[in-house]
Amino acid sequence: MQEFSDENRGEKESVTACGIHHGGNNPGTCDQYDIRKHEVSVSSFYIDPYETTQEEYERLMGNNPGTFTGEKLPAENISWLDAVYFANAKSIEAGLTPAYTVTSDGVTWDMSANGYRLPTEAEWENTGRLR
Repeated sequence: MQEFSDENRGEKESVTACGIHHGGNNPGTCDQYDIRKHEVSVSSFYIDPYETTQEEYERLMGNNPGTFTGEKLPAENISWLDAVYFANAKSIEAGLTPAYTVTSDGVTWDMSANGYRLPTEAEWENTGRLR
């Protein structure tokens, strides 16, 4: 993993290497929710090198739903939808185009947006393999 400072975002971030890895499970270990091993290709992407703190979450969202409170502790006890709203708020604060549109029909990801977003499952797995 390579760290750098992105002038557009103004803070230290990490870029993960792109590559191919194998996702899924070994034969005989699958249940109805898992899939068999398969090749997964991941393009390079940006990801914050640190977890979002409760302090940052509360500053942007106006509340702290954390159970184990402390400004420097990771934000926790939030839903996936809360994380989507947080990513959009962080994007707006940074002057970037939000990645998500939230309507009563669901959440849409604008893949052309330059704002913050949640990593895909493949990106998250790839990041874990590199650490």
